[in-house]
Amino acid sequence: MRILHLGDLHIGKKVNGYCMIENQKYVFEQIYKLIEDKGIETVLIAGDIYDRSIPSEEATELLDELLSNLINKHRVKVVAISGNHDSSTRLDFSSKILEKQGLYIVGEYKDLVNKVSIDEVDFYLMPYVDP
Repeated sequence: MRILHLGDLHIGKKVNGYCMIENQKYVFEQIYKLIEDKGIETVLIAGDIYDRSIPSEEATELLDELLSNLINKHRVKVVAISGNHDSSTRLDFSSKILEKQGLYIVGEYKDLVNKVSIDEVDFYLMPYVDP
């Protein structure tokens, strides 16, 4: 299985008042190309998907676009966990329904072991836990 590991996307980040959304769209286009070129089958997103716990409308739209492209267009499975910048409850929304589409996301810490099996490969997901 070919796996692409991503982390700290910080979708919606602003730097000195400058919104990074357009830059992030450009980076995501490069990711799509890499997926095609390398035959990636699964994408891991290791936390800090958003830059803040209540993301902007633009940020939520961009994440929707990213996940839709990964799963529907590029036919990869996506495994993701929340990070310290994410709202674990918001990321958990519809997670059980989305598993059937190929998106496995754990936002809230509920169990020590959150096992996801894809094509006989086991992933153990541990989202960010506030101490």
